[in-house]
Amino acid sequence: MKSYFIYIIIYYILITLYAIGLTVIDKSHALKRKRRIPENALLWIGVLGGAGGMYLAMKVLHHKTRVKKFMAFLPALTIVHLIVIIALFVLSIR
Repeated sequence: MKSYFIYIIIYYILITLYAIGLTVIDKSHALKRKRRIPENALLWIGVLGGAGGMYLAMKVLHHKTRVKKFMAFLPALTIVHLIVIIALFVLSIR
């Protein structure tokens, strides 16, 4: 396995933790009626790799589960990211 793959995994772990943190913060702000994190910002974090963690956090926290673009877009992005990770892994073992 090539060393760049380790960096990719570290990146996905960090972006996932960041996405989960943003989801928790947004839920907390929603409950306290404070200023929220914009939906586009949350979606972009999903695009950048945090979709899986964000989706799970939203399901666990019951946050934005009625917003169709989150409930459709995040699982689709998660599948895309998994395909990318698998493809990069296959390339790294050659």
